[in-house]
Amino acid sequence: MKHITSLTLIFFLLTSTVSFSQAVAGTPNQFEASWRLKQVLRDKLNSQNRDNAIKFSQIKGSPYLNKNFADGEFFLNDESEGHFYLRYNVYNDQIEILTDNSAVNLNSEMPLYDAFLKTENSKVVLDGKTIKSFYYNDENGNTTNSYFIEVNVTEKFTLLLRKRCILTPAEKAATPNQADRAARFTMYNDYYVLDHNEKYPKKIEAKQRKLLKTFPKQAEALKDYMKKERINLKEEQDLVKLTNYMSTL
Repeated sequence: MKHITSLTLIFFLLTSTVSFSQAVAGTPNQFEASWRLKQVLRDKLNSQNRDNAIKFSQIKGSPYLNKNFADGEFFLNDESEGHFYLRYNVYNDQIEILTDNSAVNLNSEMPLYDAFLKTENSKVVLDGKTIKSFYYNDENGNTTNSYFIEVNVTEKFTLLLRKRCILTPAEKAATPNQADRAARFTMYNDYYVLDHNEKYPKKIEAKQRKLLKTFPKQAEALKDYMKKERINLKEEQDLVKLTNYMSTL
């Protein structure tokens, strides 16, 4: 396991700070940039506040894809930048990185960690899954970025899974005869298809009519195929079959 130095964290966690500094004050030399980033990193880590009104451990369910930090590999422009202890916080939509590799911190209930910035041309391989950041249009039509898990990669299309985690707050019982409702995390799956000739992935709706409207060029062929193969748009294995077929059109 590669030891995580402050310079490594600076590069991965504070890339946006470099861009901002260059845009405002021109391109700094290497010494000036490193000094500035070290200051920002020190302030960031020292100001972390772990005191929440309610801790994740007190909420039913989990905000993580896997709660424990595990050996993961970070790639930039398809080149490995090393192995680190990582976990995917779905609720915050962040890849968290352990900032102290000691056994004490790794096994702590409240380990010291930070999070990667979502940057293009970067990905993480964690627990056998490839997790990448993509820009997409959300339900309000706003362009934003989020982490997606690669499910099926074909020559023309990639099937992506976007995990969503919703927190339902605790609720006091309305009457003495009812029980209080505890706060709860609930995980949801949204599937998207990325056409390799297009910029943003498109959401796969569970209704066939909406899917055909999303992919008008392939609509007739998809309609016949889904009827013949009895494709269930809510089943991941069927979506894999569908994207495999789409790549042949």
